Amino acid sequence: MRRDILIISDIHGNKYNIEALKEETSPDYLLILGDITTFGTLDEALEILEEASSLANVSGYFVPGNCDPFELFKINSVGKLYNVHGKCKEDRELRACIYGLGGQDLTENTFEGVLKNRDCKGLKILISHRPPYGTKIDKLVWGGHAGHEDIARLVSILNPKLVFSGHIHEGRGVDKAGDMILVNPGPLEEGYYAICILSKEEIDVKLCRIY
Repeated sequence: MRRDILIISDIHGNKYNIEALKEETSPDYLLILGDITTFGTLDEALEILEEASSLANVSGYFVPGNCDPFELFKINSVGKLYNVHGKCKEDRELRACIYGLGGQDLTENTFEGVLKNRDCKGLKILISHRPPYGTKIDKLVWGGHAGHEDIARLVSILNPKLVFSGHIHEGRGVDKAGDMILVNPGPLEEGYYAICILSKEEIDVKLCRIY
């Protein structure tokens, strides 16, 4: 059975591009990788998430970013979207386990909360605002890397099939590490997003732009 997943990150308050996505996509699922606002209020973040929630035909998942209010980390759900920061949500219809790491509160307890369910039998998907260190999706323009070393260690233990992360705007792209696929959709603030198509035969990732 085919499932289309829309991946967006670094919205930074740009509600116009969320509206534009409604004209271009009709995904089953939605993943939001943080920086919903640019140091905005909780009300602003909730308003944007509520609007984005209508993009998904089934449901979706999000993590807050480093530019989002810390109060957002305590919100369990908004519309069809579930907050998975520091935990795992099993999605039986998608036949997947969604693990989440936001852009703040990356403590030992947070990592332990994610790894608590590392033996999930379904497709493992990690959504993280910050990318793991040392891949194409955390590479800066001048050639250095700006990913998170602890997230890289968690990825090596969890061994997810799919890793979606944002934060590094210029790191937009797709990378592979063995059987693992790593994706940075780029900032929706600038019109970038990604579509992941899941089927029994394959996983296909497409990088897209609204304009």
